[in-house]
Amino acid sequence: MNELKRPWYLTTALVLVVLHHIINILSLILLPEGVSGYELQVWYSRASVFFEVLIVIGLVSLFYWKKMGFYGALVVSLISIVVDYIAKPDFIAVATIGTLLPLVIVYLCMRPVMGNFK
Repeated sequence: MNELKRPWYLTTALVLVVLHHIINILSLILLPEGVSGYELQVWYSRASVFFEVLIVIGLVSLFYWKKMGFYGALVVSLISIVVDYIAKPDFIAVATIGTLLPLVIVYLCMRPVMGNFK
């Protein structure tokens, strides 16, 4: 069976983005009310943990060459941005950049080998 070789930059980007989301999950679990100066509502923290877990599942599926994992992570990220706007409209620009920038980096790393994804 012919194994597909993933480029090092795609693997590195995937690992770093997955670690980024896992750290977000842990911080939301450990501090559901947020930190001083950036207080959160508890429902928002729970919803964010749920969205982060779905994004991690989508990104991990990219390790198995599943293109739908990226699209799933993108859709969940866009829904997360809407929820961010509902909870904290003052920080929507930062939330949008922090949510979409990692996915843009992964997409740019995926482009050269997009034909390998199923």
